[in-house]
Amino acid sequence: MSLKDTIFAMPMPDPIRVDIPEWGIALYVKQLTAYERDQWEKSCLFDDSKNKDNIRATLIIASVVDDKGQKVFDDSDIAKVSALAIVPIQRLYNAATEANRVSSGDIDELKKS
Repeated sequence: MSLKDTIFAMPMPDPIRVDIPEWGIALYVKQLTAYERDQWEKSCLFDDSKNKDNIRATLIIASVVDDKGQKVFDDSDIAKVSALAIVPIQRLYNAATEANRVSSGDIDELKKS
Protein backbone atom coordinates (compact mmCIF):
# COMPACT_ATOMS: atom_id res chain seq x y z
CA MET A 1 0.00 0.00 0.00
CA SER A 2 1.37 3.41 -0.92
CA LEU A 3 1.75 6.21 1.60
CA LYS A 4 -1.12 8.06 -0.10
CA ASP A 5 -3.38 5.01 0.15
CA THR A 6 -2.46 4.66 3.82
CA ILE A 7 -3.37 8.29 4.50
CA PHE A 8 -6.68 8.06 2.61
CA ALA A 9 -7.57 4.88 4.52
CA MET A 10 -7.29 6.60 7.90
CA PRO A 11 -10.60 6.71 9.77
CA MET A 12 -12.04 9.94 11.09
CA PRO A 13 -11.50 10.47 14.83
CA ASP A 14 -14.34 9.40 17.09
CA PRO A 15 -16.75 12.19 18.05
CA ILE A 16 -16.34 13.74 21.50
CA ARG A 17 -19.17 13.11 23.95
CA VAL A 18 -20.61 16.27 25.51
CA ASP A 19 -23.00 15.83 28.41
CA ILE A 20 -25.77 18.42 28.47
CA PRO A 21 -27.31 18.06 31.94
CA GLU A 22 -29.64 21.02 31.33
CA TRP A 23 -31.32 19.00 28.59
CA GLY A 24 -30.83 15.57 30.20
CA ILE A 25 -28.93 14.23 27.18
CA ALA A 26 -25.48 13.70 25.73
CA LEU A 27 -24.55 14.89 22.26
CA TYR A 28 -21.37 14.37 20.27
CA VAL A 29 -19.10 16.78 18.46
CA LYS A 30 -17.34 15.50 15.38
CA GLN A 31 -14.16 16.67 13.77
CA LEU A 32 -15.11 18.28 10.48
CA THR A 33 -13.54 17.16 7.24
CA ALA A 34 -11.40 19.74 5.45
CA TYR A 35 -14.29 20.31 3.04
CA GLU A 36 -16.82 20.76 5.84
CA ARG A 37 -14.53 23.26 7.59
CA ASP A 38 -14.13 25.20 4.34
CA GLN A 39 -17.90 25.22 3.86
CA TRP A 40 -18.47 26.44 7.42
CA GLU A 41 -15.92 29.24 6.99
CA LYS A 42 -17.39 30.15 3.60
CA SER A 43 -20.89 30.35 5.10
CA CYS A 44 -19.61 32.79 7.72
CA LEU A 45 -17.80 34.89 5.13
CA PHE A 46 -20.01 34.95 2.08
CA ASP A 47 -23.48 33.47 2.53
CA ASP A 48 -25.17 36.24 4.48
CA SER A 49 -24.71 38.31 7.59
CA LYS A 50 -26.89 36.07 9.78
CA ASN A 51 -24.22 33.36 9.67
CA LYS A 52 -21.51 35.85 10.65
CA ASP A 53 -23.73 36.97 13.52
CA ASN A 54 -24.36 33.37 14.61
CA ILE A 55 -20.92 31.78 14.59
CA ARG A 56 -21.70 29.58 17.61
CA ALA A 57 -24.88 28.24 16.06
CA THR A 58 -23.34 27.61 12.65
CA LEU A 59 -20.39 25.68 14.10
CA ILE A 60 -22.71 23.64 16.32
CA ILE A 61 -24.96 22.88 13.36
CA ALA A 62 -21.93 21.74 11.34
CA SER A 63 -20.38 19.55 14.02
CA VAL A 64 -22.96 18.17 16.48
CA VAL A 65 -24.03 14.58 15.87
CA ASP A 66 -25.95 11.90 17.73
CA ASP A 67 -24.52 8.65 19.07
CA LYS A 68 -24.79 7.11 15.59
CA GLY A 69 -22.85 9.94 13.94
CA GLN A 70 -25.89 11.55 12.29
CA LYS A 71 -26.19 15.33 12.28
CA VAL A 72 -28.65 16.60 14.87
CA PHE A 73 -29.29 20.01 13.28
CA ASP A 74 -29.39 21.39 9.75
CA ASP A 75 -28.97 24.86 8.30
CA SER A 76 -32.67 25.63 8.71
CA ASP A 77 -32.20 25.42 12.50
CA ILE A 78 -29.90 28.45 12.83
CA ALA A 79 -32.49 30.75 14.46
CA LYS A 80 -33.67 28.04 16.85
CA VAL A 81 -30.15 27.04 17.90
CA SER A 82 -29.24 30.72 18.36
CA ALA A 83 -32.24 31.16 20.64
CA LEU A 84 -31.23 28.37 23.06
CA ALA A 85 -29.77 29.10 26.51
CA ILE A 86 -26.08 30.00 26.40
CA VAL A 87 -24.71 27.52 28.98
CA PRO A 88 -25.38 24.31 27.01
CA ILE A 89 -24.67 26.09 23.72
CA GLN A 90 -21.33 27.36 25.02
CA ARG A 91 -20.44 23.84 26.21
CA LEU A 92 -21.10 22.47 22.70
CA TYR A 93 -19.30 25.39 21.07
CA ASN A 94 -16.24 24.92 23.28
CA ALA A 95 -16.09 21.24 22.35
CA ALA A 96 -16.57 22.08 18.65
CA THR A 97 -13.82 24.70 18.64
CA GLU A 98 -11.45 22.29 20.38
CA ALA A 99 -12.28 19.34 18.12
CA ASN A 100 -11.90 21.45 15.00
CA ARG A 101 -8.99 23.65 16.09
CA VAL A 102 -10.99 26.84 15.67
CA SER A 103 -8.99 29.54 17.44
CA SER A 104 -10.13 32.92 18.69
CA GLY A 105 -7.99 34.38 15.87
CA ASP A 106 -9.99 32.36 13.35
CA ILE A 107 -13.23 33.74 14.77
CA ASP A 108 -11.90 37.31 14.73
CA GLU A 109 -10.99 36.91 11.04
CA LEU A 110 -14.43 35.56 10.18
CA LYS A 111 -16.13 38.44 11.97
CA LYS A 112 -13.94 41.05 10.24
CA SER A 113 -14.50 39.77 6.74
